[in-house]
Amino acid sequence: MQQSSGSFVRLGAIAIPVSVVLAAFLLFAVQPLLAKALLPVLGGAAAVWIACLLFFQVALVLGYLYADLLARCRSLELQVLVHGGLLLLSSWALPLGDVPPDPGFEASSTAVVRWLFVTVGLPYVALAATSPLFQHWSHRAVVHAFPHRLYALSNAASMAALLAYPLLAEPWLDTSIQSALWTFGYALFGAASLASGIAAMRSPDAGALGDHPTEPLTWGAAAACFYFSACGSALLAGVTNHLCPDVASVPLLWLLPLSLYLASFVVAFATKHSRIRWGFALAWLAGTPCAAWALLRGPDFPFLGSLFLHGIVLFTGCVTLHGEIARRRPASGELTRLYLVLALGGAAGGCFVALVAPILFDGFAEYPIAVWVAVLGFGASRSLVKGGARMVVPAVIYAWALGILLAVPFLPQRDTLSARGFFGVLRVQEVSNSEGARARQLTHGRTIHGVEPANPSRWEPNGYYARESGVGLAWRAVHERRGAKPLRIGVVGLGTGSFSVWKRTGDRLRFYELDPLVVKIAQTQFRYLSRAPGDVELRLGDARASLRAEDAAGLPPFDLLVLDAFSGDAVPTHLLTKEAFDLYWRRLSPDGVLAVHVSNRHLDLARVAAGGVEATDGHARFIRNGADEARHVLPSEWIIASRDLSALPPAHDRGGSRTGSVVWRDDFANLIEVLRW
Repeated sequence: MQQSSGSFVRLGAIAIPVSVVLAAFLLFAVQPLLAKALLPVLGGAAAVWIACLLFFQVALVLGYLYADLLARCRSLELQVLVHGGLLLLSSWALPLGDVPPDPGFEASSTAVVRWLFVTVGLPYVALAATSPLFQHWSHRAVVHAFPHRLYALSNAASMAALLAYPLLAEPWLDTSIQSALWTFGYALFGAASLASGIAAMRSPDAGALGDHPTEPLTWGAAAACFYFSACGSALLAGVTNHLCPDVASVPLLWLLPLSLYLASFVVAFATKHSRIRWGFALAWLAGTPCAAWALLRGPDFPFLGSLFLHGIVLFTGCVTLHGEIARRRPASGELTRLYLVLALGGAAGGCFVALVAPILFDGFAEYPIAVWVAVLGFGASRSLVKGGARMVVPAVIYAWALGILLAVPFLPQRDTLSARGFFGVLRVQEVSNSEGARARQLTHGRTIHGVEPANPSRWEPNGYYARESGVGLAWRAVHERRGAKPLRIGVVGLGTGSFSVWKRTGDRLRFYELDPLVVKIAQTQFRYLSRAPGDVELRLGDARASLRAEDAAGLPPFDLLVLDAFSGDAVPTHLLTKEAFDLYWRRLSPDGVLAVHVSNRHLDLARVAAGGVEATDGHARFIRNGADEARHVLPSEWIIASRDLSALPPAHDRGGSRTGSVVWRDDFANLIEVLRW
C-alpha cells in the first residue's frame, strides 16, 4: 500500500507540473490567436487588443474565483470531480476553429468581450483556474514545497507562449493550423489534469486536506495588492494604447508590452533583496519624467525612442508595483485568495482603460494618470515602512511635479478639436505653413489624414491626393481612357473627404469608412464633401464586407478604386491580403485601376501591395511624390495596379524601398519581414 501511495506521489510530481505548464502556455497562446481573428472585421484598431485584454482579465477573475471557492471545499475527491466536470463541459467549444465573427457585428469593447466569452469562455476559465488550484493541491496533498516551483514554471511557460507566437507561430503557421495545434494542446492538458487529480486523491496526505494551518491574507494586504495590481494593469493597457496606433495593430506589438508586464512578475517575486527592488524603483522614478517628455514632444519624438522609454517605464514600474505585492504575499495555503485579488485588480485596471477612459477623456490620458496614481500609491506604501516617514515630503513634491509634467500634453489646445472613439483619438488642428498660410488638418496619432486651406483661391487636390501623386496620375490615366464619360470611383477611407475635389459633375463617388467619428468630423469640420458637385455616397462599416456585399448584389464595377484606410499610421492588414485583392478585381472593370496608398514610417507596405497584385494576376507600378508646403501637398507613396497593363501611368523609381514582393493571406501575415529596421 505504501509503495502504491509512493507511485501516486511520483505521478503527481510529474502530472501537476505538466498540467500547469500546458495551462499557462495555452492561456497566453490563445490570446493573440483570437485577437488576430477579430482584426478583419474591426479594421485593425488598437482598441481590439485592449478589449481582448479586458476579456482575458475578466475571465482570469472568474477562473481564480472558481479556484478559490473550490479550494475551500474540504473534500479533495469532490474538488477533483467538480474540476473534471468543468473540463468536460468546456470541451463543447472544441475544436477552437478559425472563423471570425459576423462582419456586421458592433465595433465596441462589449461586443468583442461577448464574442470571446462565447468562443472560448469556458476553456479559458478552466485554464486560468489551473495554476492556483493545482498549486493548492500540491501544497495540501502531494509535495508541500511545490507551489513556488509551480509558480516559476507557470511564468516560464507564459513567457514561452508570448515569445513563440510572434517569432514562430505567426510568421510560419496559418491560423487554421494554429487553432488545430491549440485544440490538440488542450486535449493533452485535459489528460494531464485527469492524471493530476487521480494522483492528488490517492496521495497519502490527501485525507489531511483542510487541516493545515494557514496565515490568512489580511484585508489591508488584500487592498494593497488590489491597488498595485490595478495600477500595473492600467499601465500595460495604457502603454499598448499609446504605441499600437503608430505602427500596426498586430500580435508583435501587442505582446511586447504584455511580455514586459509578465516578466515583471517573475522578477518581482524572485527578488528578495530590498536593494534590488529599490534599484528598479529608482529607475522607474527616473524614467517616468523622460517618458513624460516624450509624451510632450508628441509626433516629433522618434517612435523607437518612445518604444524604449515607455517600455522601461512599464517594466520598471510593474516590477516596483508587483514587488510591493510580493512583500505582502501570504503563506502557500492562501495562494488561491491572493491570485483572486490580483485578478480583480487587473480586471479593474483593464476596465478603466477599455470602458471608462474613452468616456471620460478625449485623448489617451489614462496612461499618465495610471503612472501618477501608481507613484502616489508606491510613495504612500513605502512611507508606512519602518523609517519611511522621512520620505513623505520628497515623495509628495515629486508626485505633484510629475503630475503637472504628465498633464501638460493633455491640456486644452487653442483651435483644436479632440474626439475619441473605439478606433482612437482624432484631432482637428489649425496650422500654418512657412509662408503663413493657414489650414485645418485632421490627425490620428502621428499621421495627418487630410488638410484643408483656410481661404483657397481655388479648390485644388492636396495632401496625399495632389496631381503629381500616384492617385492623381491614376485618376488622369482613367480619365484619358474614359474621355467625357462619367467615372465610377470608390475610395476606402474617408479622412477629411478631400478626394472629392477630383469629382466632376456626373461622376459617381462612393466613400467607405469604418469609423463613424471620422464621418462626423468630415461633415462638420471640413468643407470638401459639401462643395463636391452632385451627391457623394458614404458607406459606414468595414470596406471588405461592403465590397463583398456589393459584389454579391451585382452592382456596377468601379473605374477607379482607391485604398487609403489607415488607423493612425497603422494599416488594417486584412485589406492587403491576397483574398482582399481578389475582391478588388471583382469590383473593378476589366481595365479599371486600383490605387493603394502605402506611405508608412515603419513598414514597407509597397512590397505587400505589389505582392497582392502580382499574386492575383495584376500589374503593379510604384509612384512616389515629394512635399510642397506652399500647396499643402504631403509626401506619399502609392502602388498603382491594373489587370490591363496599358491602363497604368508611367512607373517611378522605388528608391530606397527593399526589393522583393510579399504575399499576405487572411490566415497568414508576417509583419517582421516588412519592418523598416
